[in-house]
Amino acid sequence: MMRKTLFALAAAGVFASTGAVAANGYDTHGPAVAPVQYHDGDRWDDRSASVNDRESRIQDRIQRGIQNGRINEREARFLQRELSQIEAKERSYNRDGRLNRRESEELNRDLDRLTDHVRQQILVDSLEQLAAEHDLDAINEPDLKVADLILPETGDFEYEFNVEVRPEFDLPDYKGLTIKRPVRTFDEADVDAYLKRLLSSVAPLTPVDRPASAGDTINVDITIQYQGEMLGRYTDRQIVLKPKLALADAELLGFDDLMNGAGPGDKRKGQATVSLEAADVEMRGEKVDLEFEVHEVLAQQETELTESLMGAFGASNEEDLRQSVKQTLERQLKYTQRQSARTQVLDKITESANWELPESLVRRQVENAMRRELLEMEQAGYTPEDIRARENELRQNPFPRLERP
Repeated sequence: MMRKTLFALAAAGVFASTGAVAANGYDTHGPAVAPVQYHDGDRWDDRSASVNDRESRIQDRIQRGIQNGRINEREARFLQRELSQIEAKERSYNRDGRLNRRESEELNRDLDRLTDHVRQQILVDSLEQLAAEHDLDAINEPDLKVADLILPETGDFEYEFNVEVRPEFDLPDYKGLTIKRPVRTFDEADVDAYLKRLLSSVAPLTPVDRPASAGDTINVDITIQYQGEMLGRYTDRQIVLKPKLALADAELLGFDDLMNGAGPGDKRKGQATVSLEAADVEMRGEKVDLEFEVHEVLAQQETELTESLMGAFGASNEEDLRQSVKQTLERQLKYTQRQSARTQVLDKITESANWELPESLVRRQVENAMRRELLEMEQAGYTPEDIRARENELRQNPFPRLERP
């Protein structure tokens, strides 16, 4: 029942923006070409026919669907009611003996929708049949080229489509599996370190008259080139000098060393490696040239813990704030423990798996997992800077557990 429901929902999604059709065949490993034999004469869904002819043909199509079991009684009542409403509208418009252009166009639009509804009902039934007969466990909507599909007047209708199904594999033996759980206690030094980072996140930046060093922020223009060709230029970007600079699809290691000692007017060049999961397949693993032109060096001002800041952090006094910080550290520890257990179990599951999965499927699952992890980090009390850093890390290497020697 779950599988049938999934296919029904998938079909509904397919028809959200267009029409529908019916099917009888499916190949789990790829599309199969199946010729369709059409009945001689006009097609039932011919949209160039007159309104009366179209109503008659749709009525016949509904009746054949009932007779061959493609349309059940409830669905038939729904379709017949829709057809009756269109016929009643036509009689009302036709009281003067003719249909004007506006009335004819409106009736044909109504019949277009009804035609699509008939097709949808037949398609949903055929997809449910496929799920039952082939024991398919689909995990997303079928890839149907609806515009290319035509429902024939008589006989079976065979068509092709791709759908991603849940992989089947033997689970490893979990008996005796040991999960290592990180544990620690937090003292006042941990609270002080967290408070220092918290104050640093709200400390204002001011220009300084000295060369840049690790931890400073620099205002730069960035030029990105690949084999002498300009890929992009970004102006007035503020970047913190850290060991790794993470871009959208690339990263530069040793960034703090590269920019150490730079001042206004200086230019520094480095190379970034494009992620193996970058959207541009041809650029994966390639080196791109980056040039940084420094305009300004900025440093954070020392910030005191004032009553207004404590209020902004949701605390009434310093003792209250320190207690809140300790609770946050405990939540972060629980998050780390969950992530560690999850990683160990997944490593055990995937150590003997050899799956060939479509990249589109993998990307969707990675995005879902990433959103879940970032949400858990937010709930655990991580700062926005921590969350952004983790997001950049995940986007650069979303499959670390798949990299095996």
